[in-house]
Amino acid sequence: VDKNGNLLRMAQRLVQDAQFIVDTDAQTLGGPRWSLERAKGAPDLLERGLYAWRRNAVQSRKVSALTTLCSLGDAGLEPTVDGRLLIHDPRQVRATYEDDGFTLREALIHYTMLADQGRPRVYRRLLTAPTVETWAVAHNGEETERELATHSLGRAPFVHLHCKPITGCPEHGIWAGHRMERPIGAMDSFFSHLNAIGERYAHPHMILKGVRTDEPAIEMFGRGIQ
Repeated sequence: VDKNGNLLRMAQRLVQDAQFIVDTDAQTLGGPRWSLERAKGAPDLLERGLYAWRRNAVQSRKVSALTTLCSLGDAGLEPTVDGRLLIHDPRQVRATYEDDGFTLREALIHYTMLADQGRPRVYRRLLTAPTVETWAVAHNGEETERELATHSLGRAPFVHLHCKPITGCPEHGIWAGHRMERPIGAMDSFFSHLNAIGERYAHPHMILKGVRTDEPAIEMFGRGIQ
């Protein structure tokens, strides 16, 4: 806003520092290549694990998962009973922990899709230590019959990743550029001011005196003020 109260320009996102931080952290966490190894004392199921690893294209999908992790602070991984590995947006997951703050009690996943006649339907899946419960909620609030499946993992089949953990709040994480918001905003404001000043004083209007403007081609040079 200038001294007369006129709006010069709205502050815009001009610098790419936030994107640079997210991309750099994601590439650093991803490294050149991930590997899968059998844990000490675990059953020898490495071949089956490698098959699922290749089937889910973990190497090519890891950048997407880590970008979500660094930009939003959280990411969720869900292994399904049919061998798929799902990557969840943290905005679609509600994780609940035990009182110790480390043990995951359950994870409620919800996502909205368009059903019949373009009406939204919310699909929900509740992951707990013994079961996976799935159901849907229609636009009028009516729930479908719940499907229940059991598993033998001994814990909820969900891995909750945190970019930067919050002490005492395991349900959420902090994004990679935490505490950089104000400096980035200040840089955006600074460059927006430079843009406004340049347009106001370094790009004046053309004033024409005594010139006939009947020729329409003159508009190609810009808008003149008589």
